[in-house]
Amino acid sequence: MTTKEKGFKPRKYMEMAIEVMKKSIQEPRLDKIGPKVGTVLIMPDGSVDIAFTRIKKVWIGLEDPDPTVDRKGIKYLQNNGIEVHMFDRDLQQIIEEDIY
Repeated sequence: MTTKEKGFKPRKYMEMAIEVMKKSIQEPRLDKIGPKVGTVLIMPDGSVDIAFTRIKKVWIGLEDPDPTVDRKGIKYLQNNGIEVHMFDRDLQQIIEEDIY
């Protein structure tokens, strides 16, 4: 673990992702509710970026409730060496309340 990782507080970025998610617009769909998305990338030097990069860890707000998705995205990330974590349950509830 690097010195920068010792002070890493994922919850701060989870909350930031929720604020970004609240600004997103759901895609109009006939078959299900389109997800809102909020993404925050933290670079190795601690800066926050929205560009594409080599992602090592991902925190996911909610699993997609659609049974046809069946965690395929999460499995894909894990199968490609990405460490996957779920948001804290109280933050998941905030997302659920905003969606439904």
